[in-house]
Amino acid sequence: MTKKSINVGIIGFGTVGTGTAKILLENADIIRRRLGAPVKLKTISDLDTKRDRGIKLGDVKLTADVKDILGDPDIDVVVAEPFLIWLTLRSTTPKIVTDDCADATPA
Repeated sequence: MTKKSINVGIIGFGTVGTGTAKILLENADIIRRRLGAPVKLKTISDLDTKRDRGIKLGDVKLTADVKDILGDPDIDVVVAEPFLIWLTLRSTTPKIVTDDCADATPA
């Protein structure tokens, strides 16, 4: 079965998260053509939900609770910097190993 869309969550809405959101939102048509399915930015999590980042999010959910991303079964891809992944895992149970982060298992 082919997915209708690929849903993305972003953890952290600083420089990297804002840039990632901007790319996904501004290049949605190009990305859809190349992948054969639309990529939908669904949720962004950041402790500061009030600061203006200079981009229009439309129907993207902005939340201070990272569990809104990690606990959402509809989100297919989570974008985060390795340090943010480690911080996130400090309060959750999964184990994630990335190239930049040898073993981010919660202590």
